[in-house]
Amino acid sequence: DCWRRVTTSDRQPAPGLRYMRWPATWPQAGLRRSRLWRATSSDTFGCVDGVPLKTTTITLPDAAATLDWGAALGTELGNELVFLRGRLGVGKTTLARGILRGLGHTGPVKSPTYTLLEPYALGDREVFHFDFYRIVDPGELEFIGVDDLMGSAALKLVEWPEHARDRLPNPDLDISLREISGGRLLEMVDHRSSGP
Repeated sequence: DCWRRVTTSDRQPAPGLRYMRWPATWPQAGLRRSRLWRATSSDTFGCVDGVPLKTTTITLPDAAATLDWGAALGTELGNELVFLRGRLGVGKTTLARGILRGLGHTGPVKSPTYTLLEPYALGDREVFHFDFYRIVDPGELEFIGVDDLMGSAALKLVEWPEHARDRLPNPDLDISLREISGGRLLEMVDHRSSGP
């Protein structure tokens, strides 16, 4: 059976699963674990074409929660390809900013809407933050050497990946954000997971 639902309310990790640490700044920001994490976070395991997938869904009430959740995620990432999906203004760049903060970046993070790519050197790590919102023809990505960049040993954060169509490899993490009453709903599909 490929499907298994895991609740985080008991705070006991299931064998073989990776759980993110609760961001230390959330209680300081007045966010309660019981309201945000236990009540609204769920992990579901499933299979697509025989490949196990892990999906995490969480409600983020505001930009501060999005930054903190991104920072917690950033500490868990290596050289993955991460897709960031959602409508304009939903928090994709805020999430990218949080991920970069989790990796130790303290400077500003802006959306590379006009430059397509913003590189960050963080110690011995590289992070490439892409924004393909203005891409009309995926062939335009040849000008920035997208194939070489995707194959590089760096963390790659891609906003608006759908505009690149088939020019990108499959993501390791596919994160979608959407507006709901009381904040944002984040859904993350982990294509790296082998499941329980």
